Amino acid sequence: MDGARFLRIGGRFMPRHRGGQVMLIVTGAVIAAPDTVDTIVAEAARHVAQSRTERGCIAHAWHRDPDDPLRIVFLERWTDMAALRTHFAHPGSARFMTTMRGHAQAIEPIEIFEAMPVAP
Repeated sequence: MDGARFLRIGGRFMPRHRGGQVMLIVTGAVIAAPDTVDTIVAEAARHVAQSRTERGCIAHAWHRDPDDPLRIVFLERWTDMAALRTHFAHPGSARFMTTMRGHAQAIEPIEIFEAMPVAP
């Protein structure tokens, strides 16, 4: 792996953020119903793959909560608010939210944080 572009964290290589600039961290989660979890997981995978191609996306991932397999958690990192606003305005994001609203039992509020990388 290219050490200039990637940082090893917990055995995984993660994209390195540019020169100590502030980035945005976005978190969110949905609670699926047992009969809709497969639809939500499929749409989450599609949405994450699309998001990773967008300008300003540093990282975008989803996972199932190990304590509640119906809870799907999202974690995103973006270079700046302009990139995040463009992401939210993307037709794929609108389609994703429509699917979540139609299939989730609950949608937890999205939280956005400013963060700066620090040396371990």
